[in-house]
Amino acid sequence: MLKIYDDLYQHSLYREEVNVSDHQYFLDCSQPTLIHAGSHDAALDMLPGLEKLLGKRELSYVFISHLGADECGGLGLILEKYPRVRIIC
Repeated sequence: MLKIYDDLYQHSLYREEVNVSDHQYFLDCSQPTLIHAGSHDAALDMLPGLEKLLGKRELSYVFISHLGADECGGLGLILEKYPRVRIIC
């Protein structure tokens, strides 16, 4: 994940087959929050970086603005790793 401002990080994955980039954002604060789970492939690619940033902490929230595959397609993977996370949509 790329630090883009203070405690805000961005993960991006370009998907050539559909010519689209997935972007997820992580706010590293007292209640760590992921903005968008991304597509399944994006979540797979993002999880190692997220785990590194969180360390032993739990992910508190996942915010999903709408139910598109590029926003929530990887939600199942996030829930497997962080089953107590709260989802906001």
